[in-house]
Amino acid sequence: MLKQHLRMAVFVVLLVLSVALAILTYSSHDHAHPLMQFLSSQHIIIMLALVFVSIGFGYVWAYTLQEQLRAQERESDQLFDVLQELLSAEEHTVIAAAVEQGGRVLQSVIARKPGMTRVKAHRTVKSLEERGVLRTEREGKQVVILLKRSLLERFQSEKKKT
Repeated sequence: MLKQHLRMAVFVVLLVLSVALAILTYSSHDHAHPLMQFLSSQHIIIMLALVFVSIGFGYVWAYTLQEQLRAQERESDQLFDVLQELLSAEEHTVIAAAVEQGGRVLQSVIARKPGMTRVKAHRTVKSLEERGVLRTEREGKQVVILLKRSLLERFQSEKKKT
């Protein structure tokens, strides 16, 4: 976080310097001062240097953000793998049923799956809901199970790989 603030500060300083240089170069009619003479005679080179420095700064910033995204993806992969290993057979059944139906499935459909009962389906869904894997909604007398979108997409992509 500190690195991002430092990069932003450097960017702002470069921007302010380039604007100040442009204002001083083009607004000053008195070129008697040696600094102003140098700035006015070399302003194109200075501006080009600032452009290249800004491009380099942007590249470094983009590279750093890309590395942060890669690190987050690796962490996400590790957490997903841990989640997969910690799920019970019943929880796998619930999630597989939700993935098969696009992330939305009735609890009664899960209760009819092999090895499941109404009570087991209810307890399994409740456990997954408490852990934030899914949420439930009531539609009349039916309980609709909604798998989190991020998890749905992840399970679907894993399913395609196999």
